[in-house]
Amino acid sequence: MTSSTLGVFGGSFDPVHLGHLHSMWELQLHLSLDTIHFIPCAQSPLKQQSLASAEHRIAMLKLAIRGQPKWQVDDREIQRQGASYTIDTLKSLKQDFPQHNLCLIFSMDVAVDLPKWHKWEELFDYANIIILSRPEFLLPEASWVQDLKKRTLANSSELRTKKSGGVWWQTTTALNISATEIRNLCKKQQPPPYLLQHDVWQYIQQHKIYTE
Repeated sequence: MTSSTLGVFGGSFDPVHLGHLHSMWELQLHLSLDTIHFIPCAQSPLKQQSLASAEHRIAMLKLAIRGQPKWQVDDREIQRQGASYTIDTLKSLKQDFPQHNLCLIFSMDVAVDLPKWHKWEELFDYANIIILSRPEFLLPEASWVQDLKKRTLANSSELRTKKSGGVWWQTTTALNISATEIRNLCKKQQPPPYLLQHDVWQYIQQHKIYTE
């Protein structure tokens, strides 16, 4: 039975930049996901505290995806507060969207830390996983990587028929954009050309984010 697909794309988004947006645009183009939820974390267990407040990060996300009817900002991790564990987010989404096939999206550089995630093996009970692969980036030869490969779906259409447990590797154009670099440019009051949407840059200037 074919189901609707809901992409789950989380991160600090500190700030959201064109690398995030271009990857999701390509993914939507190739896989025709019905919707993608951009989910800013309250606090990543594996990263330092975000520099911009949750309010600012949400506002920038809303500006960045404005005009994309299939994309939406989902603040459930912000509302939950505390450490943002992906397994809890998937459980919450499954309760809210029981008829959808959840597709957890992350890039190859994030996949390297997958064994460090809280209850990472349970992710497959709630979602299929889409990994944005890059030819120049290789995962280690480890047993958990072999498990990922064994779960590889035969074709992307299975994302609509398989409720959970599958892995799809999608190649997207790698835009080498760093949020750290953007924050450093903002601190110097230097506009980051071709890295941010103009509305997001204007918002950063207006609210003096990343200036200290």
